[in-house]
Amino acid sequence: MSQRRQQRRAKQVRRTNTRASQRAKQPPTPADIAARVVRDYRELLESRDPLDSEVVASHLMAPGWEAIFDASDAEADQMPSPALAVVSLLRNLDPTSIGELGPATLALAHALVAADLEDPQLAAAGGVLIEQLRVAGVPDPVWAGELGHYEFVSCFDVRDPWMDQHQLLITFRDSADREHGIVALIDRTDGYQFAELDVIEKPAEMLAEVRGQVDTNEAFQGMVIDELSAGRAGYMLQGGIEGTFDARGEALREIEDGHGGLDLLQLVLSRQELLAPAADADMDEAAGTPFDSELDAFSRDQLLDRFNASSELADEPDATPGAVEQLITWAHDFAHPRALFGPTQVEDLLIDHLPPTVVDVDERAAIADPMLAASRAWARHTASLAGLDDVVLDDALGAIEHYDPHFRQAMAADPGSLLGSGNVGSMHQLMEIFMQRMIDEGVDTDDMDAVREWLEANRPSLEG
Repeated sequence: MSQRRQQRRAKQVRRTNTRASQRAKQPPTPADIAARVVRDYRELLESRDPLDSEVVASHLMAPGWEAIFDASDAEADQMPSPALAVVSLLRNLDPTSIGELGPATLALAHALVAADLEDPQLAAAGGVLIEQLRVAGVPDPVWAGELGHYEFVSCFDVRDPWMDQHQLLITFRDSADREHGIVALIDRTDGYQFAELDVIEKPAEMLAEVRGQVDTNEAFQGMVIDELSAGRAGYMLQGGIEGTFDARGEALREIEDGHGGLDLLQLVLSRQELLAPAADADMDEAAGTPFDSELDAFSRDQLLDRFNASSELADEPDATPGAVEQLITWAHDFAHPRALFGPTQVEDLLIDHLPPTVVDVDERAAIADPMLAASRAWARHTASLAGLDDVVLDDALGAIEHYDPHFRQAMAADPGSLLGSGNVGSMHQLMEIFMQRMIDEGVDTDDMDAVREWLEANRPSLEG
C-alpha cells in the first residue's frame, strides 16, 4: 500500500472512530428511554394480574409527583399530570417497529389511563396510544376490559387509642376473585398526612397477623381494630390525600428507598376514586370518627360549657377559668375535631403552644398550676367520653407529669429567651409578639431607625 493511500486510510479510520465516539456520547433519545422503561418492567407488565401493571404505572409517576410538589402552585397548575407525562414519553415509540415490547407497552398504557379516569387529556392521549398499538397488531392484555372495576370488600382501621396514627387496611376484589389490599398509614400528629403506603396480595393474612399482635404483644397494648364502611374508608382516605398534598408529600418523601412513598401515591388516588361515591352518599356517617362524641361536633363555646360542667373539672379546684379558656381555645383551634388528649397532645399544648402564645408577663407567671390542673381534668374528661380504660388514661396523666417541670420553666422565661430553644413554634410567632410589644409601646414600626433602637434597648430580654 502506497504511503499516500495509507494516509488516506488512516484519516478514514480516525473519522470513523470519531463519529462512533460522538454517537456513544450522545444522550439517549426519548424513544430510547421509553424502550428501556418498558424493558425494565416487562415481566410485571405482561402479568395476567392487572394489579402488577397498576403498581408499575404508579411507580413511574413518582418523579412527576415530586416535581409537582417542588413547584409553586402557579407552576404546578401548568404541569401535566404524572400519568400524562408517562404517556407522552411512551408515544415516542414507533408502534410499527416496537416488536417484542408491544404487549408490555400496551398493558402500561391501559394502566396509565385507568390511574385517573377524571383526566380528559390523559384519556385522549392514552386512547390514541392504545389505538395505535392495536392497529399495529399488538394484542390487548387479558384484563384490559376489567381494569379498575374492583369491588370493595372491607376496611379495618388499626389505630392507637389516642388516634395519633391510623393504619387503614382496605381490601378490594377483582372479577377473577383475586383480592389485594391497600395499606395507608395516616399520621394525625402533623397535618393528617400519609406516612407510608403499601400494597399487599394477601390482606386477610396480614389482618390475622395484626390481630395476633394486638392480643399477645405488650408493645401493641391499647391498640384498637375497627371495621369501617366503604363511606368511612373513603372519607379517611380522602383526608389523608388532602393532608399529603397540603404538606407537599413531606412524610412520603422522607422514605429513603422510595418503596412505600410517592411510588404508590397514584395507586391510592385511583382506589379513592372507587370509594368516593360511597363517601359522598353517606357523608354524615363517613365524617364520624371512632372516638366520636357530642364533644367533637360542638363549637368552642359549647366545648367550654360542657367541660365547665364536668365532674372531672370539679375534681381539680386549682384549675382557673383563664386556664380552662386557654385549653379549650387550643382544643378547638388545633385539636378539633379530635378533642382527645394523649401524650402527643400534652406536649403540643404545654411545650409547643402555650409558651409562645401567652405573652402577658403576669399571666405567664400565674398560669402554671391552673393549667396543669386543667390539663389533668381535660385528659380524664375526654377519656371518659371516649370510653378509654385506665391504662390508656395513665399514659396521658404520665405525660402531664413528665412535662410539668419543662412547662414551668418555659412559662417562667421571657418569650424572647425561648428563641431557638425548641419551645417556640416558629420565628414568625416570636416576631408577631415583638411587633405587638413595639406597637403597645408606641414605636412606629414603619420607622426602621425606631425599630432598631427598640431592639437594641430590649436586647437583654430578647437574648434571655
